[in-house]
Amino acid sequence: SPADDLRLPKPAKVEIVPLDVDEVLSIADAIQPRYSAMVMLMACTGLRPAEAMGLTNDRVEWLKKSLRVDRQMVTVGGVTDFGPPKTEASVRTVQMPSFRVDSLSVHVRQFGHGEYDLVFYDALGRPIRRNRFGEVWRRAMKGLEFKCKGPHQLRHHYASLLIEHGE
Repeated sequence: SPADDLRLPKPAKVEIVPLDVDEVLSIADAIQPRYSAMVMLMACTGLRPAEAMGLTNDRVEWLKKSLRVDRQMVTVGGVTDFGPPKTEASVRTVQMPSFRVDSLSVHVRQFGHGEYDLVFYDALGRPIRRNRFGEVWRRAMKGLEFKCKGPHQLRHHYASLLIEHGE
């Protein structure tokens, strides 16, 4: 093929500007209350949105202040259920700061558990679909003074905190 010898230009690198603490707090305040603890958990642990959506009570070690990530919530063919994590390296145990364990505990006391013993779920107790969370996220972003491309930026926030503290 004449295209065999063509070299494609490398895509331009986009600078990642992590959210600061005040921006994360603004998002948590702006989003629907049932999703606020999920936003804060992602920002403090680096969980991907689908990993947070798949978190069940049996994966939280309350006394050890950690949680086990070994699956995520996926929607395939209109069915939302547990699926494998993004990569093999995504399987991990994540430590949580004490204040995050406390706020997660408050969330569970306020909202209880959903289907499958989910920690985060929709208003009907069902698993959160990625597109539904996207709608909730975009609605919350409309009232904020800064731009945030999506919930994955909470993961960048977490990474920036680790770097800032010498990790």
